[in-house]
Amino acid sequence: MSNVTSKEEMITAIRKCAQKLGHTPTTPELKRAGKLNINTLRKCFGSYSAAMRAAGMKPRGWGHMNRTPIEAAAKDWAEVARKLGKIPTCYEYEGHGTLGKRPFLRLFKRWTDVPQLVKEYMERAGTAGEWQDVMELIRAQEAASAAQRRARELQAGAEISGEGPLEGNTLALPGRPIYGAPLGLPFMAYAPTSELGVVFLFGALAMKLGFIVLRLPGTFPDGEAMRRIDNDRCQRLRMEFELQSRNFLRHAHDPKKCDLVVCWEHNWPECPLPVIELKTIVEQMEW
Repeated sequence: MSNVTSKEEMITAIRKCAQKLGHTPTTPELKRAGKLNINTLRKCFGSYSAAMRAAGMKPRGWGHMNRTPIEAAAKDWAEVARKLGKIPTCYEYEGHGTLGKRPFLRLFKRWTDVPQLVKEYMERAGTAGEWQDVMELIRAQEAASAAQRRARELQAGAEISGEGPLEGNTLALPGRPIYGAPLGLPFMAYAPTSELGVVFLFGALAMKLGFIVLRLPGTFPDGEAMRRIDNDRCQRLRMEFELQSRNFLRHAHDPKKCDLVVCWEHNWPECPLPVIELKTIVEQMEW
C-alpha cells in the first residue's frame, strides 16, 4: 500500500487505476490495485462517490448501477463462482468481485445465505440455465451441508419432526438436553456443546495457557487478552470463540480484525489465523 495521503495524489491514483481498467474503479478494485487506503480516501473526500466525482468520473458499483440490486449482486457473485470453480468465501469474493461484501450483507443478511438465495433468484428470473455450472456448485454445497447437519443430529440424538429419537441413536430420549463427552475436570464435567461453553473453558484454562483476559465485549471479536510471549513480556491480542473453528468462516468474520481463534474442535485447516484447540489441550494436560 503506497503512502498516498493528499487529495491531489489520490485523484491521480484514481485516474491511473481507471485508465488501466478502462472504467471507473469500484472500491474493491481500488483496494486490489493497492494505490491508496480506502479509509483515508473516505476521510479526505467524505465518501467514495465524492472521490470519484472529484476525479471527474461517474461513481460506479453498488447504488450506482442501472440494474436492480439483486440482479447485479447475483450476476457478480456467479461470475466469481464460475471463475474460481467453487463457492467463494467472503474473502475470496472480496478479492475477485466488483461490489464488495457490504451489498450482500445488506441484501441477504448473512454471507452463508448468499448461494441459496442467488439460486432461488435466478430460478425465479429464468436465468438459471445461463449459470448451470454455478447452479451445480450451489446444489453440491447444499447436499454437503445437509449431510453435515444430518450427521450432527445423529450424533446429538436430535428428534426428526417430533416423532422420537433419530434412527441410529436408540439411546437418546426425546426432549432431553444433550451433553458433551465426559471431561473429568474439577471445574467442567462435560465437553462444550456451545460457544458459551468454550468461553467458560478457556477462562478456566487461561492462566495455564499464559493468558489474562481483559474484557469480553459481546461483539466481534469476542474477547481481548494479554498473552505472555516470554518470561518478561506480554502482548495484547483479539480473540474469537467458536465451538468449531470453521464457524469463524460460516459467520463471515473478518480475519483482519482478529488475532486468534479459540475453539473446542479445530476443523478448518485453511484458517488464516492461529487456532487454539481446547480439546487437544485438555487431552494433553495432566490434572
